[in-house]
Amino acid sequence: LCAFYKGVDAKGEFVTTYPSLEKLGFKDVQSLLKRGQKRYNIYCAPCHSETGDGLGHVAERGFKNVMALNLPVDKGPGYYYSKIIQEGGVMPSYAYQIKVRDRWAIVAYLKVLRDAAKDPEYKTLKSYKVVIKPLTAKKDA
Repeated sequence: LCAFYKGVDAKGEFVTTYPSLEKLGFKDVQSLLKRGQKRYNIYCAPCHSETGDGLGHVAERGFKNVMALNLPVDKGPGYYYSKIIQEGGVMPSYAYQIKVRDRWAIVAYLKVLRDAAKDPEYKTLKSYKVVIKPLTAKKDA
């Protein structure tokens, strides 16, 4: 239960896996990611931008030290989840604003942003639109 609500295990270590889709109330990964994208754009993009580069509208207006979330370093889902619920640095806690299932959806969507940042066009377009591509099942050879 601790991992589900706090993003850490019983030892206080950040979890490295996500709760099941069933536990989060999503029918598939696509719906999880789409929900994450919507919630991210509402709660996170004003500071971090829709692409996660840390240059959202708040940063454009002079607010310093907004963390880029699209860096290739993946600190694990528990780390990002805990950042949403814990006040730290310049970011307030969003524990009361964002529901548990939506926090996990946002964390899953951050992986999409990190993957999008690897696209060369991402760095050249001012308004790169992150698109959640349909997932296809791998066929055994």
